Amino acid sequence: MRLLRLRTALAIFPVLLLGVISVAEAQRFPSMRRFPAAPGIPSQRFGEDAFYAPVVQQPQTNSDLVGLQLRNVSRADLHNQPISFGQVFLTGKVPRGSGLTARIANQAVPAQMDAKAFNADGSVRMAVVTVQVPSLSANAGVPVMLSLGPQASGEVPLSGLQSYDVSVDIAVQGGKTYHIDAGQLVAAALGSKSPSYWLRGPLATEIRVDKPVVGSLHVTFDIRAYANGGTLTDVEFKNDYALQAQGGDLNYDVAISSGGSTVFRQQNVLQHQYTHWHKLVGHGGPDEIVVVHDIAQLERANAILDYDLKAGVDSRLITTHLRTMSGDGFGILGNAGVTWYMPTTGERADIGPTTQANTVWLLTQDPDAQAFALAQADAAGTVPWHYYDVSAGTFVTTKRHPKLWADSRASRLWKNPRGLQHLTQDIAPFSVSCQCFELDHAHQPDLSFVPYILTGERYYLDQLQAQGSWEAIGQDPNLRLFDKGIVLYPETQLRAQSWAFRGIINAAWITPDNDPLKNYFEQLQANNLDHLLKQISLLHEGEASGWVPDDQYVKVPGMIAPWQQNYIAYIMTLAAKRGDEKALQIVKWETNFLAGRFLAQSKGLSPFDAAGYRLATYAGMDQIGGAYRTWAQIGQATVAAGFSVGGNDWPKDTSTDYLQASKGALASIFRVTGSPQAREAYNWLAANSSNKAGILQDRRNPVWRVVLPEE
Repeated sequence: MRLLRLRTALAIFPVLLLGVISVAEAQRFPSMRRFPAAPGIPSQRFGEDAFYAPVVQQPQTNSDLVGLQLRNVSRADLHNQPISFGQVFLTGKVPRGSGLTARIANQAVPAQMDAKAFNADGSVRMAVVTVQVPSLSANAGVPVMLSLGPQASGEVPLSGLQSYDVSVDIAVQGGKTYHIDAGQLVAAALGSKSPSYWLRGPLATEIRVDKPVVGSLHVTFDIRAYANGGTLTDVEFKNDYALQAQGGDLNYDVAISSGGSTVFRQQNVLQHQYTHWHKLVGHGGPDEIVVVHDIAQLERANAILDYDLKAGVDSRLITTHLRTMSGDGFGILGNAGVTWYMPTTGERADIGPTTQANTVWLLTQDPDAQAFALAQADAAGTVPWHYYDVSAGTFVTTKRHPKLWADSRASRLWKNPRGLQHLTQDIAPFSVSCQCFELDHAHQPDLSFVPYILTGERYYLDQLQAQGSWEAIGQDPNLRLFDKGIVLYPETQLRAQSWAFRGIINAAWITPDNDPLKNYFEQLQANNLDHLLKQISLLHEGEASGWVPDDQYVKVPGMIAPWQQNYIAYIMTLAAKRGDEKALQIVKWETNFLAGRFLAQSKGLSPFDAAGYRLATYAGMDQIGGAYRTWAQIGQATVAAGFSVGGNDWPKDTSTDYLQASKGALASIFRVTGSPQAREAYNWLAANSSNKAGILQDRRNPVWRVVLPEE
């Protein structure tokens, strides 16, 4: 599965350079074929088709768990082909210690489950599943049903990998040349007391080995051996050692060899510190099978928001993504279409509860959508938020480093009365030509969570945890309350609070239970909710209560950005959906404002003024003591400030995204609270915004597309 996107990308480049994708070309390149609409859901046309995820089998017996499809997107028949993938299960369905079986086209085959995260009741939340497909014709798919079964016994031995010949050669410019033999590292690891296994069973065994190279650079090998004799190796170049005397950017030439041949070579690699990149080397591994997941089940398992799975996605969106992949930024250490300068404002495709790429992949399960989303997940490695604490064996935490500020501003402090700590080597400064990212909590994309839960790849867990670590360690220690790791504080933009908290709750929910960062992320989540609840208890917002103070982003006294209130609602409802009672308490409090603003016309606030760029909710600069306590005060102040066009139409600064996000936030609120107020507000908004945020717009940008249960 991991090699699919590489081969897909190579296949599409000659076509995309022409700028046209014809039917004949789609037949030549199987990765471009589209899955049909689900039965009973018409493929409506508006210039081009809308695409939907294929229908998957549903459980029929008490032991059935979840259905999926396996699709061979190559032009060759496959036999006894192994495939590993991530799977999230419904709470309570898979008891700890149980195993799986799989029915592939009604044929029972063994399945291996490597459980990673567990629910509070002890049941398996997320696992990496491995099955061996007996036979799969070219360009064909087969239904699969995963069911409870006996725990698998035995394991694929790694002892044979001592003759394994994947190796890396690195020639540092102006320095030494380093040769790293992965087979030797495996042999040494097997002889150690605690080898680092990721998979271990009768169908697949995977081990991680690592070798320091020079300065802050080390090379990690995730080596997977399958029962059919195939291997798959993720070769990862990590220039991320932090707080060490030696470190910094590196220029080098690199070659990866396997089977006596060079399989990858690149000269003049400039790798900035605090970044990762990787390449995949496979022999007989699963490079041509796409897994089609049951996304409705993923929603019910609380992994993701409750997206509308019926409206489809505009095919032109996927075509655009494919064309983008033929351009710059899709090699190693590229940006894959993610905005280099994160503080860039505007309606960006990489901003939202998750990225547009991840949303399209979820909603279509299309192989090309997958390729683009995984390319952006790889680009997460280029973002300089990887700070590895060698002494702890994890990414840096505020618990161990309460005064560390992982920000270039920290090293420039001319007054440092609290003794703040900064990174030993600074983050590379952004410039137009640097091919590097500028960090910004307020405009950060969510690149890795969806790829990790769908693939189960350890490299994507690394990316998720690195970003989760940065969410807190990248904040000013004084504002985050040092070791508490607070990101929900009013001295920053609400969108920064929202996206930072998203990174924390996703890492807390899905990090494996045996990982030392699990408890850390869970504690950060608890600390932040306690802190926000305390702040809420101090507010005086009256009948219009429910808006979260921030740093007055809009820079106009008395104004909040109501669209950013939607952002925090999305993230709080996701945490509440996963069972966090404190998050649910906050969502219920928010509902009064987020729903009430569209229902307060009789009280003096036009609902058309409630979703624009600005809304007047307090007097002067005091968001607590100066908060308006009635809807009439808010309505009058908004009109007086010139941010209303009479209350009978949307102001010009009310963007389509604002309306889509408002609808989605209300739907998310209803799903976790059952609030009649949220339902009524949603229905009013849907009836009065269809010309700006109807089904066609939802198809073209499905990022905010959460709907009521019956839609």
